[in-house]
Amino acid sequence: MPEHHFAGVSSLKAAIVARGYRMFTAEMQAARARAATSPRACLVAICEGYLGLAKTHNALFQLMFYAPAKVKSHIQSQIKEELRRESAAAYSELQAACAPFEPVSAQSQSTEVMVWSLVHGYAMLFDGEAGAGTPARPAPDFEQLLPDFPLR
Repeated sequence: MPEHHFAGVSSLKAAIVARGYRMFTAEMQAARARAATSPRACLVAICEGYLGLAKTHNALFQLMFYAPAKVKSHIQSQIKEELRRESAAAYSELQAACAPFEPVSAQSQSTEVMVWSLVHGYAMLFDGEAGAGTPARPAPDFEQLLPDFPLR
């Protein structure tokens, strides 16, 4: 029984989210491994991996981005560390894919924040749950929305 291994529901949810981030990282790495080696192709692939996890594991994706902030103070320290480590590993995939490109502003992390905002917003808007306020279907091709960033 899960309750014997976790100090409450918050720790169980955090452990599930940490596992989700491992899957997220693996999905982005697998997409990048299938892509051409150009910086643009790698960036597009990372985004496709991001969107792939959001689409195939939508409930997990929702939990990953909306539950942890509410429960961080109530989770076991080792699970909190695992969650920090796994989420950092996923973000480092995005950082690495954005590294070859010039920042879009004076802030050094501006390109990765812009890409992250774009891909995450796209994942949320086109998550397969058509409802009030959902953009028209079919979803536009994500690669066509991604700007052509200049290389460093």
